[in-house]
Amino acid sequence: MSIRPLNLKLNNNRVSGENVKRAIKDIKSEKIRPKKIIFTYSVTNNGTDQILNIYKGKRSGTVPHIIIGRNGNIIQLLPLNRMSKSLNDIETRKQSIVVLLENPGWLLKEPMLTFTEESLKKIQEYKVDNTTLGTLIKLKDVGFPTTFWKNLTNKKILKKDRQSVLSSLVESDKSYFWTSYFNRVDEDNVLKKRHKNDRGKSYWYKYSEIQLKSAYELCNQLKAKFSIDTIIGYEDVYKTILAPGPAFPMESLRRNHE
Repeated sequence: MSIRPLNLKLNNNRVSGENVKRAIKDIKSEKIRPKKIIFTYSVTNNGTDQILNIYKGKRSGTVPHIIIGRNGNIIQLLPLNRMSKSLNDIETRKQSIVVLLENPGWLLKEPMLTFTEESLKKIQEYKVDNTTLGTLIKLKDVGFPTTFWKNLTNKKILKKDRQSVLSSLVESDKSYFWTSYFNRVDEDNVLKKRHKNDRGKSYWYKYSEIQLKSAYELCNQLKAKFSIDTIIGYEDVYKTILAPGPAFPMESLRRNHE
C-alpha cells in the first residue's frame, strides 16, 4: 500500500498532527515500556463520538490508547507510556499500546424481506407500537433483515397468534443484503473471507483507505519512538476474539514495519 505522510509526531508520549485529537484523562495507571502494538475494532460504525461515549466515565485505564476513525482521524485516550487495562493479561498490558479501529466487524448475510400496502394495514390492526410501525414504514420500500423481523415478532407485546399472523405477512424477494446489528451495510464495503479463529464467520466490513493510512503512519511513529518488536491483534492474544478480523491487512502492516 502506498502511504501518504500524515505528518504525525510523538512528543512526551502524546500524538500530534492535523488529524489528531487528544481526550486524555487524568488516569493514574501504571507506567509501561511498550514493545507491542495491539489492534482491535469498535463493533460500532456510527462515528468516533459514539465510541467516546462508550468509554466516557471509564476509570482505572480501561480504555485503549488510541482510536482511529473511518475518516482517518486519531483520538488519544491514554499517554503512550501508561497501561491500558482493556487487556486481561497483566504481562501483555505491561508491554502493549492498544489501538482501536472504528469498524463493526463481522456481518450477517440475510434474506431481504418486504411486504405490501395491504400487509401494512394488517400490521397496523395488530397494534404494533408507533415507533416500530414508523420504522417498518421507512423500510417497506427498501427491505429489511430477517433478524429485525424476528426481533419484532418476538416482543412481549405480541401474543403467539399475532406472531404467527405477522410472520405470514412478509416474504423474501429472493435477494440478500448484509447487516451489522440490524444496520444495513453497502455491498461495496463487504469482504468475504473466513476468520482463522472462527470458520463460521465469513463476511466482514472493510476498513477505509484513509483509516489504514493513519494506522500505518501511527505504527511508523511508534516504531521510531519505542522498542516495538510485535504487531498483533486481539485475535492473536485471545482465540475467542475476532478483532481486528481478516479485513485488516495485518500481514502487510507487519511486512511494512520489519
